[in-house]
Amino acid sequence: MPRPPQIPQRKKTTPKVAKKQTEVDKAAQLFQQGFALHQQGKLSEAKVVYEAVLNINPQHFDALNMYGTAQAQLGNFEIAVDSISRAISINPRNASCYNNRGNALMKLKQPEAALASFDQAIQLEPDYADAFYNRGVVLQDLKQPEAAVASYDIAIQLKPDYADAHSNRGSALLELKQPEAALVSFKIAFDLNPELEYLHGTVLHAQMHLGDWWNFEDSVNDISSKINNNQKVSASFIAITLTDALATHYQAASIWSKDKHPINPALGPIFKPSSKDKIRIGYYSADFY
Repeated sequence: MPRPPQIPQRKKTTPKVAKKQTEVDKAAQLFQQGFALHQQGKLSEAKVVYEAVLNINPQHFDALNMYGTAQAQLGNFEIAVDSISRAISINPRNASCYNNRGNALMKLKQPEAALASFDQAIQLEPDYADAFYNRGVVLQDLKQPEAAVASYDIAIQLKPDYADAHSNRGSALLELKQPEAALVSFKIAFDLNPELEYLHGTVLHAQMHLGDWWNFEDSVNDISSKINNNQKVSASFIAITLTDALATHYQAASIWSKDKHPINPALGPIFKPSSKDKIRIGYYSADFY
């Protein structure tokens, strides 16, 4: 007599497994919320959500990477390097992690370590235009303008409309005493993105060095107007060469210093010394010993 077919028994989900799956789902949902906030530019809010994800799963690769990226954007570069390095330890084959870590290392004034990180990104992804661009920035910082130009050239080859790469290529060519070629790069960058920070003044300054006065007065008036409207169109030292207006000089210097050298609250308040009736002057010389 044939035996009746056996109906497979459905495995019961244990409470422990169900709880783990719920945590995985919650972490995934939270990460998407944090990523959406990040894309909207709400960095502090995104950071908090990424932290919640990492409280559930400290090994969440995407959360570690994006948390580090958000921290870097907020100026917390040491935390950024630590978080992104943890992400790399989980997945050492992700090129964007090395690129993000390299950017944070640059901000920490560690150019050699940053260069190594960008090189690793390129090794993993040879057509990574951003990594070649960032590599060029590091090489300029390391006083290697010729190598920087070569790196920018590859970035431009991969992404011809890369305005930042054209602009920085121009700066590196100026260091190599090639002002004509530099001006060509600056003008390409300006045509691609006339709103690129500090570029308009750089273009005009390069023209001045070559004795190219075409449309000079109109350009100076345009740059001065934008500086007085608090726009980042010219470096402060270049602005001094373009106009004699002291108010414009002051505004250009204020814009530059706030952007490039912001106040660091970690230094604490600077107290003014109390005034004294007498002025004390000291004379020091190697002859007095």
